[in-house]
Amino acid sequence: MDKCLYKVDFVANTITITAECAEKMNDPNTTEYKAIRQLCADFPAMKIVKRTHRTVSYTHLRAHE
Repeated sequence: MDKCLYKVDFVANTITITAECAEKMNDPNTTEYKAIRQLCADFPAMKIVKRTHRTVSYTHLRAHE
C-alpha cells in the first residue's frame, strides 16, 4: 500500500476508505484486505464508511447584471 487509502477516526469511531481501497479489499490476497480485516478485528465497534467527493458549491456566485 503505497498511499493512504483509509483513515481511522477514533473520535467518530469510523474507518473511512476510498473507492480504490474498497475495490482492492474485495481480493483477499491484497494488503488492503488484510489491513482492513486487522482493523476490524482490533476495533469491532468501528464502522467502515466510504469517502465521497466534495461537491463544489456555486451559490455564492452571481451573474453580471
